Amino acid sequence: MELIGWLKNKEVLLINGLLILFFWTIAINSPWKISDELLLLTPDSMTYYDTGKEFFTSNFEGSSIIRPFLYASFLYLTHSLGGAYLVVIIQFLLWLASANLVYVTLKKQFLKTNIAVIGLVFFSINVSLIGYSFHGLTEVVSTFLLALLTYILLSSPAKKLDFALSIKVILILALLTAIKPLFYYPFVLFSVISVIINMKFIIRSKISLVFLLLAFSPVVLQISIMKTKHDVMNVSTIGSSTFNRYLLAQGIRDVEKISDVTESENVALKLTDSARIDYLWSHKSLYARLFFNNVREC
Repeated sequence: MELIGWLKNKEVLLINGLLILFFWTIAINSPWKISDELLLLTPDSMTYYDTGKEFFTSNFEGSSIIRPFLYASFLYLTHSLGGAYLVVIIQFLLWLASANLVYVTLKKQFLKTNIAVIGLVFFSINVSLIGYSFHGLTEVVSTFLLALLTYILLSSPAKKLDFALSIKVILILALLTAIKPLFYYPFVLFSVISVIINMKFIIRSKISLVFLLLAFSPVVLQISIMKTKHDVMNVSTIGSSTFNRYLLAQGIRDVEKISDVTESENVALKLTDSARIDYLWSHKSLYARLFFNNVREC
């Protein structure tokens, strides 16, 4: 009933009308024309698409060792059903939903429309996020889940980490992990804390275990896929792959005086785990400098 009332609100209709007008004004006056070429323009979008194709085509080898299944499956399945147009339309709707969540969250927190409008304006003028709506990348879906997570955390009437709130947050973090592996450690940390805090309730209520399993299921499924397909007990190898191909190879180029990027990447990938650790330790000052330089440039 609250959602129906929200949708009928004239203020909401005006805000969404302006958001839609702004989005498509930017889109129409930009080089972003909906097409398969633009959707799969970047190497990352191609690996997501190939991973999705791998999950739906048994004899196809994609990039599932580095790309989790959730967004990849969404991209491939949605594209198969309606092409690039359907992918962009759904990602536009998620952008619109994210904007609404930002507005509602701020208005509930501060009880002032002007603050909510300012926050909404700052969200909307992030033109790069609008651009991501036309690409097969995870940014728009991740932004929506983070906006939803923020709304749930700040709108909880209990103001404490009870079981109901914990389950919602764990599920969203699990979904984010099955999209972007960098959320895996926040997911694990929050899950452990939540279980410890709610242990008495979990022991008393058998149904709570069912909800926990459902909340954990995206991550459990991702790890199961990795173990079955690649014999790796992890959500992804993208972190180690990126580290080896980028930071480790960057240092190798400096130390070994290698000018070719591909050659330095090949050297980094051929090192054993122990050899990588020895190399990093032997040149710890260099890698510390490279790390902080890279962070500063981001």
